[in-house]
Amino acid sequence: SLRNYVDRNILFNETDVFKKIICVSPNTLHAVKKEIPRISSKLILANLAVDENNFPQSTFLRKSVNSLGYFTHFDSTQGQGMNTKRGHLAVTASELSGIPLISNGHLPFQAMDLMYKQVDVYMMTSIYESGPLGLFEAGICGIPIIASPAGLAPQFLANGGGVMTETFDEQEYINMAVNVLKFWKENPDEFQKESIRIRENTLQNHTWNSVKDQWSNGILEFIEAK
Repeated sequence: SLRNYVDRNILFNETDVFKKIICVSPNTLHAVKKEIPRISSKLILANLAVDENNFPQSTFLRKSVNSLGYFTHFDSTQGQGMNTKRGHLAVTASELSGIPLISNGHLPFQAMDLMYKQVDVYMMTSIYESGPLGLFEAGICGIPIIASPAGLAPQFLANGGGVMTETFDEQEYINMAVNVLKFWKENPDEFQKESIRIRENTLQNHTWNSVKDQWSNGILEFIEAK
């Protein structure tokens, strides 16, 4: 039962039954190593990525800031007693900037192309993430990102395409979002450059083509260990 895994000791002990474990981001891999160092040799890295052909209607240069997007659960995902998603930060940034927020955490994947089509800036507010895939999906569509430093956001935004807070402080996120949105609205040329950067960065480093060897090698190693 999944309820058993609320008990960390049970979870840690039961990892012994696996010969290999695929981790979907460096952050996940390092977190597992830190918590259960004895299974380090079992870990295989295979990064998450996006299919560049999945969002044909949503992929275009963003020229101005007219809407924000937040496509995950607001407050329903709890970890260690905390709200790990913090969707209320996206709501507050929208209210303070006066830019409408488009949000839906329950859409099927097939509908996402139409949702990203309506979005000019993607808001990622989480405390914990592996990817998240939303970063790569927004990136492949050319949507600049305002992110917290969770998951792969630090590596993903290192070459531009958005901004990221230094800490997980909520007020820092809101202040940054409002200031950056104001700057982008007043400087559409700079905003367009961010749209180009995030698309090119995603195409170069975060498509399935760029990580497929990690997955095929990881799966082969996984099969050979059985």
